[in-house]
Amino acid sequence: MILHWHGGRAALDARGGVSGDPVGLKDLATARVSHVVVPQINRVAEYPGGEWLQRNTQILRGIEQKWNPGLNKTNLGAVMLSFKKRQDPGPFISALVEHVQGPCDGLAWNMEHPVTNIDQYPLTEEDRRVWDRVGRTRFDLVSFRCYQFAAIYKMIFAATKYRHPTCAMAVAYSAYAADGAKPRYGCDFTALDTFDFWRGLYLPAITHAMCNRASVDLPKAHWTTDHTLPVLHTISTHPDTPSGDKIAAYRKTLQSRLRRLPQGDGIGMVHAEMTPHWTDADRDVCQVAGDVLATL
Repeated sequence: MILHWHGGRAALDARGGVSGDPVGLKDLATARVSHVVVPQINRVAEYPGGEWLQRNTQILRGIEQKWNPGLNKTNLGAVMLSFKKRQDPGPFISALVEHVQGPCDGLAWNMEHPVTNIDQYPLTEEDRRVWDRVGRTRFDLVSFRCYQFAAIYKMIFAATKYRHPTCAMAVAYSAYAADGAKPRYGCDFTALDTFDFWRGLYLPAITHAMCNRASVDLPKAHWTTDHTLPVLHTISTHPDTPSGDKIAAYRKTLQSRLRRLPQGDGIGMVHAEMTPHWTDADRDVCQVAGDVLATL
């Protein structure tokens, strides 16, 4: 599995619009990209290369900032308490899911939230009610926020699956656990990789972790995990056109990941600084990926 987080842009024209020909589809094919992320509100049918995307890739819907529960001082406890069932997930999740366009083969959420920032994530009365409902005896802020984000993602996944039955994947993007995904970003993969029950309602587990580390080689600790999620080991594409040194680094990084790739794991690609259009850097990294994959 090869997922390009910003691969949907390849189906747009050179300016990131819909009036010209798509510019990056050959690059996706060269890199054997199997999954792309498209913003949840975008209509793929309007993309110049939308038909190609639907025919050749799985389309995951990225949660946009406006509906991201990790932003805008969202009252996480209130979101949880308002979830009654997947058909009636409460006003916040309902608004999010209503703005998920089809086709939707899965979801993708960037789970990088500074949960220890009490100004950005103030404790509310609803949070305290959730804590009481969970029945834990010792309060730990980081663990509690990780639990909330994991539960909310499962709620979003359940509600989206009801609206879009083809939605079979849910990808959580964050740092590796060994790099502190839990205390730094409120992302606990061990909480995400198991199904859950909320008020007696079944909540499906998240299906994949997507992790990034800015190093050519991964330390041993990053290859062993305390969770069972398949991991997409991610390469960051820089916004400027890569120099020869950068292309060499991309090549070595991909080779190191693929050489030790555990069964079931895959490769991810992201653009370090999001641009609305497909770039030369995207093209170069796809070419490198194609060259490396051809040697396997």
